[in-house]
Amino acid sequence: GRMGLYDLPLLLLELHGLGYAARGLAHRSHYANGNPLGPIFERFGAVQVTPMSVFELLSRGENVLLFPGGAKEVLKRDGQQNTVIWKDEVDFVRLAAKTDALIVPFASVGADDAFKWHTDTDELLALPFVGDAIRQSVKIVDSSLRP
Repeated sequence: GRMGLYDLPLLLLELHGLGYAARGLAHRSHYANGNPLGPIFERFGAVQVTPMSVFELLSRGENVLLFPGGAKEVLKRDGQQNTVIWKDEVDFVRLAAKTDALIVPFASVGADDAFKWHTDTDELLALPFVGDAIRQSVKIVDSSLRP
């Protein structure tokens, strides 16, 4: 849940201890309009996620860490805790097949379980100023994700 923000470092540490390095895949919104997160993520080995970037990484035999639900996993609404939100077509499966990559599913206990959320996305969007700020910040995200 919520991109494994709290336990993702533990997963990466465990993978490293087993001799694996995994490249994170960062959504394009982390690079838009001067957002500093993209370059910060890149310093830690992340790559902007595109079908071509994933194909190139997998073709070189690199391990990638992908949350198939992407930004939709972050913008969950009340009642969607501990669920995955994937499109009907999961392109990463085709990419893995083309590059003979192994898909290793994992689950993480993230913010869905670490905290009791007192507001959900719809409630935040209804707040004066806050809702407008959220809408502004996600303008460049896919229309299916826009609140």
